[in-house]
Amino acid sequence: MVETADVVIIGGGVMGASIAFHLAKLGTGKIVVLEKSGLAAGATGHAAGLIRHHYSNRLLVELALYSRRKLESFEEEMGEPINFVQNGLLLLVGEEDRRAAEENAAMQRSVGVELDIIEPAELKEFLPVGLLDTNGVGIGIFDKKAGYADPYAVTVGYAKRAKDFGVRFCTGVLVEGIEIEKNRIAGVITDHGKIATRLVVNAAGPWGKRVNDLIHIQVPVKIMSLQHGLLLPDCFYHRMIPTVIDNSIKDNLFFIKPESGGTILLGMDKEDPAKEINPDNYSFNPDMDTLCALIEKVVQRLPFLSEARLQTVFGGSDGVTPDWNPAIGRPAGPEGYFCAIGFSGHGFKLAPAIGEIVAQLVRDEKPSFDISMLDINRFAEGKMFNSQHNVLA
Repeated sequence: MVETADVVIIGGGVMGASIAFHLAKLGTGKIVVLEKSGLAAGATGHAAGLIRHHYSNRLLVELALYSRRKLESFEEEMGEPINFVQNGLLLLVGEEDRRAAEENAAMQRSVGVELDIIEPAELKEFLPVGLLDTNGVGIGIFDKKAGYADPYAVTVGYAKRAKDFGVRFCTGVLVEGIEIEKNRIAGVITDHGKIATRLVVNAAGPWGKRVNDLIHIQVPVKIMSLQHGLLLPDCFYHRMIPTVIDNSIKDNLFFIKPESGGTILLGMDKEDPAKEINPDNYSFNPDMDTLCALIEKVVQRLPFLSEARLQTVFGGSDGVTPDWNPAIGRPAGPEGYFCAIGFSGHGFKLAPAIGEIVAQLVRDEKPSFDISMLDINRFAEGKMFNSQHNVLA
């Protein structure tokens, strides 16, 4: 175990790996990443890997666009294949939300996102694999440059390049405490010993609150579930078929995207909000009546999936803030302590931008983007902002 470090990052998911790479690239010194399990073993390893730009907040659109371009060129720049597929993404919006969706699309275009507005009549035959039922759909928005990639491969890519710069990744190491001296970070206590350091970054995903609790940092981050099902269709479902997010059916938000071997990944936002989730032993145990009702809605919208078989269901967890947006920066507390948590299932697609920004904040440099609205202290200051609630990764 390394005994001293300039920076200790807690969490070996895509966010921790991205922060480590960007810190090392800037010449920050000796960097250690602590991960209690394995790389991408938490929320990252259960992410759907969607890469898209559809947010109702301009900053998040800018971060998503920047990150997509980085992921698009990831293999060339980082030397690691990530199975990036640019299949596009179709968002279905209800009739009552059409005007707001058009205004939002105009904002996204002004940032540089390439979009097509598609009328319901055109949507019926939009997918090459079968007809789409447009009942209740007011408009379709096609995100032309959206795609998907392998979150684990991206994490490994960042980690490999970070190691080239000298970063040490310590897996199977549990953080048990954080030492503070004179209101300044002094070290990290693990089950393998102590690391003396004056800078700590909490990028622990679902365990972010637990890390904050070690030094009594009060940030309202709870735990949410990420739920997925794997469908086996009776048609050829190739990898370039556009991802579909259906936001037109009240209380039945879902997405489908191509998955390996011609299967289809179904993402569901139907968890009981009162359900207690423990990230240490999270298991996907859905209410089957709820699951069957959701699949019925999927088949109504996409009748060509009527004969699809449900192969398996699985899930993961992530941190979520009260306004469903990330909590980034230095919270009120000891100097030298930073957080990048509360990504609500969106961390993967934002990791390139957030990793760069957090590295700049840790180094006390001006960040590439003004992320003041994502500042971790906004909750204590009553400055939460509204953004579209779309937890589908």
